[in-house]
Amino acid sequence: MKCPYSCRFLDNWAEAIETGLVPRYLDLLGENGDEIALKKNHDYYFQVQGQLYTTSAKWCDFVVWAPGFIKITRVYPDKEWVRGVPPLLSCFAKRCLLKRTAPYNRLGMLARDSNFV
Repeated sequence: MKCPYSCRFLDNWAEAIETGLVPRYLDLLGENGDEIALKKNHDYYFQVQGQLYTTSAKWCDFVVWAPGFIKITRVYPDKEWVRGVPPLLSCFAKRCLLKRTAPYNRLGMLARDSNFV
């Protein structure tokens, strides 16, 4: 859920469109911009895709809330995005996470090697 600060005083979604205060991480769809989609080049998209990947969820509802409106878009796993992810996550885990948690694993036991991730 995202609560855009720029929309805190708006009465409705149409006002966000009219005033140009639609959050930059959203694409407007439909005839009047009634529907939204998360931009595929924004950090939030990568965050949601990473969460979908790590949890094996079938979809995620991305919610944008302000006092005057709520917008929801359903995000599904992007099969193209996922293709390069496992090697990157493995590299990240070994280079960054293990340095911080080593020499202990999730159970607090001394790790003998870095393959327990």
